[in-house]
Amino acid sequence: MSGERTERVFISYSHDLPAHEKRVLDLAGQLRREGVDAWIDRYEPHPAEGWPRWMQRQIDEAAFVLAVCTETYCRRFEGREKPGQGLGVSWEGLLATQMLYQDGGLNEKVIPVFFEGGSDVVPKTLQPFAGYRD
Repeated sequence: MSGERTERVFISYSHDLPAHEKRVLDLAGQLRREGVDAWIDRYEPHPAEGWPRWMQRQIDEAAFVLAVCTETYCRRFEGREKPGQGLGVSWEGLLATQMLYQDGGLNEKVIPVFFEGGSDVVPKTLQPFAGYRD
């Protein structure tokens, strides 16, 4: 590859355990090495526009959103987390659900990805769509 980045990908994930966060960071790094313009929050620790607008922009500008599904991610995406916890995934879940709603349930953007588990860790909103195990 020429080193030029191609499709922009946003990786949505929950901050479960340090090992999980490292695995997501490794995935983002692997995609970047392969020429994909992959983004996660670790690459932008202090967005000037604030987190909600940064997340909205990432989802809007991405050709694809990889939703890294875990039990925690699913709970937060679906809005079932304790108040005040997991606000990033809760917000991204709301944005993704609204996008799917506006598109009449068609999904050409949000791709469930999971390292462990099966469909039980995928939010119900994303279960009808193809998912990928890393």
